[in-house]
Amino acid sequence: MKAKLTFLLSILSLFMLFCACEDNDDNKSKDKGEETDNEYVNNWILDSMSYFYLWNNKLPKESDLNFNADPYVFFESLLSYESSLYDGQPFSRMEGTHISLPKSAVADNATTSSSDLGFEFIGVYFLNQSGAVAYVANVITYVKKGSLAETQGLKRGYLIGKVDDVEINKNNWYSALLQGKSSYKIEYATNQIDLEKGITETKTINVTPGYVENPIFLDSIYTVNNRSIGYIIYNSYEAGGESTLPYDVELSKIFSRFKEKGVKDLIFDLRYNGGGLVRSAKFITSALVPSRNTENLFEVKTYNSEIQGQLDRLPDTNKAKISWMYEYFTDNVQKDEKAPILASIPKLGDQLDNLCFIVTGNTASASELTINALKPYYSNTGKNIYIVGETTVGKNVGSWAIYEENNTRNTYVLWPITFKSHNKLYPAAESSNYANGFSPDSGWETEDLDMLLYGLQELGDKDETMLKAAMARLTGGTKSYTKYGYSGRILKRGSSLDRKKENNLMYTDRKDIKSLNIK
Repeated sequence: MKAKLTFLLSILSLFMLFCACEDNDDNKSKDKGEETDNEYVNNWILDSMSYFYLWNNKLPKESDLNFNADPYVFFESLLSYESSLYDGQPFSRMEGTHISLPKSAVADNATTSSSDLGFEFIGVYFLNQSGAVAYVANVITYVKKGSLAETQGLKRGYLIGKVDDVEINKNNWYSALLQGKSSYKIEYATNQIDLEKGITETKTINVTPGYVENPIFLDSIYTVNNRSIGYIIYNSYEAGGESTLPYDVELSKIFSRFKEKGVKDLIFDLRYNGGGLVRSAKFITSALVPSRNTENLFEVKTYNSEIQGQLDRLPDTNKAKISWMYEYFTDNVQKDEKAPILASIPKLGDQLDNLCFIVTGNTASASELTINALKPYYSNTGKNIYIVGETTVGKNVGSWAIYEENNTRNTYVLWPITFKSHNKLYPAAESSNYANGFSPDSGWETEDLDMLLYGLQELGDKDETMLKAAMARLTGGTKSYTKYGYSGRILKRGSSLDRKKENNLMYTDRKDIKSLNIK
């Protein structure tokens, strides 16, 4: 069958429109009118995956597939190899409607979600002295600025014990706040808890979903031991609008201010950043790379053996090969090379001596790409990249959106893994050797909730656990706090940020390449 596909392609931060090839398999219906709706969609899914999926050589045999299955079940049946790679949680995913596409993939981008309550949380089991679970709560990790939750006094470290008068427990800690309701009644306490008695004093507020988040949570300059240290908390690689890219422009202005103020040490806090736009990562790394040159590689992408085989046969000067595989640093913030320049990108990287990343198990995708892209350039210039925190996710692969446009019979959207990301060291193996995540520097392992039982400091406070450790790393100090809580007293059980790791993919907006054919 012929499946005419429209693809929003995140190869080299590009969207592309593609047409699938002729499929002559006798096991498939040739006449679309004879196909059931499930057969129609599932044939399209297999066509798309067979051509673009990074591991298309690992797909099940077609004779083993049930084309009448529910499309979600059918899609999941194709991901057995990926499940074995990523602890049973494939990065590839599927959605049921074009409406679910990230706004940056189709029009004007803003980090908004119908389920976003204006704060993020981690589910925690508190254990008593005997090791039994004494209390289950959702711990607020951060409250988003300008949200109703902030206005009503919710703060980092507070414990949510009830939602709509139902106690948080082992089964509902995650789902309680993601029920699609227009409003939630939240009963919470400050971060002091008696492990034998639980929480005794609480307050109640009502919050409504639908918050729009600026991913730049905080920027500041601190003076520590006579050193000016810049600090940025960046929670998602988002542009904020495809016409003006306001968040990218704002970041460029922050980097410019840091340069003007003589900042030589930078802490880039990605602890809650699940990834996002490759284009935003290119702007950031262009500001932070030493001796920036727009002929130097920011990223290399590779594909499945069929696509990569075509590319490898082309000379490196071939425009199609460059467009598919190679992306370079840039001097300006702009939607694409033909679009108006929205801001110039400062060369802060020339001034920096040290760059320290704060990361956690929620740090993924474009966040890890940023670290990977910069590491060889810092090493070559004798500058330091430090990592403080927890081991990151290890997502060195990316996706783009695949869907049929204006087809009421098929409104599904695929986000299959389609490419692998490398730094300038490609084709050496070390160009993309973070599939198991980036680990913190030895001795600088630091967990976000280390001080939970004794009170979490607000983000940006110099005594906040991870920021304090990062400052010590930059100034030659040591971790000066005592690690509490994780010797059998509290257990983390996942986070609301898990959905950011799943939803923030490598995507962007170029639509000018109309065919996969590489000549």
